[in-house]
Amino acid sequence: VADTVSLPGMTIPKDTEATLAVRAKDGITGVTGEDGKNIQITPAGEGKDGYSLYKISFGTLGTNQVTVHYGDGKESVLQYYSTEALETLIDANTEFITTKQQAKTDKGYDGAYLQWNMATGKLITWDDYPGGGWKTWMAGGSDDAGLSSAVYVSEKNVTSPDKEQIESLDYYIENFIWGYMQKHDTYEV
Repeated sequence: VADTVSLPGMTIPKDTEATLAVRAKDGITGVTGEDGKNIQITPAGEGKDGYSLYKISFGTLGTNQVTVHYGDGKESVLQYYSTEALETLIDANTEFITTKQQAKTDKGYDGAYLQWNMATGKLITWDDYPGGGWKTWMAGGSDDAGLSSAVYVSEKNVTSPDKEQIESLDYYIENFIWGYMQKHDTYEV
């Protein structure tokens, strides 16, 4: 059996190089990339405890298979996944949150960042939640509806400001946080 360690992991942004450490009782005879995927594999010497090191970069987004050859014709196939660069993913995600997931309504949750239903292509709101009940509707990635998304968007905008996203955050603060959460002592939607 081949023993493998991949850093930083098996999901790699296309502008990042992975380091693969491999060893096998019967010895490593080579590491190859899937045909047609433009996988670059470069031997990088020996590591501690008998590991052979390889630098790997991926030219094709999506699934990329790397095969470790060892012993007498044995193989172990590793499945990597190559993504866009992290900055590209973060930009796309914050753009989606601020353009698709922010409620614009006359209800109390005006300005909140809510959940998006991929099946229907709609924002999930109090008024059209199929499960019914406010406790079920409020369940999301945080203990308060929309709070974790706002933190994520604001953190992205510290290092990579975007005028429309900052305006979305201002709308969130003015309408949802200040205009609803901070100014009301009763819960009304």
